Amino acid sequence: MVQSLTQLLGRHRNVTRAFLALMHDTSVDEKPHLIVGIEADGDIERVLREAGNVAGDTAPDGEPVDLFRVSANESGLSAYFLKETTPFYERKQASKWRSIFGFGKD
Repeated sequence: MVQSLTQLLGRHRNVTRAFLALMHDTSVDEKPHLIVGIEADGDIERVLREAGNVAGDTAPDGEPVDLFRVSANESGLSAYFLKETTPFYERKQASKWRSIFGFGKD
């Protein structure tokens, strides 16, 4: 699942990082489930839809996967992802510069 998501996210220039965690809220679910946090600039609705399809198709044992938009200025789950986890995907800095200046467009 992580490899498939990494390939997908690499095609979206606005995605900066993505995180993975196993969460468990006993008031909602009997067992823990995966959550993917995606940090991106601008509108990420398309990214979330596509990532949801990929995660649904590749999740271990068909387990449910939640998607979450990570924002630097928010507390709660965003802060958890940013402070407590290591991203499984991170856009390379050189790619950012190419997209800003228009070099190396796909």
